[in-house]
Amino acid sequence: MGAAELVPGVSGGTVAFVSGLYERLVNGIRQFTPSRRWFRSSPGSVLQDNPQQIPLNIRQLWQGFDLSFLTLLFASMACALVLLARGMSYLLEFQPVLIWSFFFGLILASVWVITNSLRPLGVNLLLAITAGMVAGFFLSRLTPLEADISPLSLFIGGCISVCAWILPGLSGSYVLLMLGLYQTIIFALGTLDFSVLIYVALGCLVGLLSFSQLLGRLLESHRHITIATLTGIMLGALPKVWPWQYRLAYQIRSDGSELPMVQDPVLPEMYQQLTGQDPELVTAGIAFVVGWVVILLLNRLKLLNETVAHTDRDGQ
Repeated sequence: MGAAELVPGVSGGTVAFVSGLYERLVNGIRQFTPSRRWFRSSPGSVLQDNPQQIPLNIRQLWQGFDLSFLTLLFASMACALVLLARGMSYLLEFQPVLIWSFFFGLILASVWVITNSLRPLGVNLLLAITAGMVAGFFLSRLTPLEADISPLSLFIGGCISVCAWILPGLSGSYVLLMLGLYQTIIFALGTLDFSVLIYVALGCLVGLLSFSQLLGRLLESHRHITIATLTGIMLGALPKVWPWQYRLAYQIRSDGSELPMVQDPVLPEMYQQLTGQDPELVTAGIAFVVGWVVILLLNRLKLLNETVAHTDRDGQ
């Protein structure tokens, strides 16, 4: 997930979804919304008859919020962001076909694995996948806006971008680009401009807690339909990670590098004609296969863990 967040256009939520961590991540985050779960009845009292309550102890809160999982997940993401940032930047600049082919294979394989788990695909699931594909395609083709920078726009941008982070198929940085806020927020991060970051952070907090509640409820009440829709969004956004892109417009970062904003996917032969660069078909094929194999291994590990957990429950 940390490596995916370093690639504009790829969502960490996609990796969580394909690795089987998605529902646990969403449910873990949604627990932070204040509720009666944060309290337990005092000794000798019944909650319905006696509303007197005392806070849960630290151990119960830690287990109830699944903080071991969330701490390990976000700590490993932070490590990946620090350790892989330079290498990922190098690959994006000098080996773009390789890195995009890897993620293309990763996402396409995940769609195949997930749709197989949903079989038989009835009319409702097919309609949900189709609706998700349409939404993912149009969201990935939005034209960047020119935004007026204000506390309200920064707050709304934080709300929307963090929803994209947790939504498979969409990138939070890409959403910030579409909203015209990317440069402002990246510069604020680099200079630690808290007059900007505080509004973005508040928006992220509100958006994450609210959206995780919605997703959690949908996964509880309409699990297969929700998963089918999310799968469709990933499939619809696939053109965004096609290895051969022709750049139509870009934005200059604060460090002078170019950030693609509008790109069209083209065939390898057309890519070579338009850019004069080698399409590197062999490299792309190898990277695609590696991405596909990674998903198969993750899926095998997920099934093995589920089998072990089921066996443990039966033994108890």
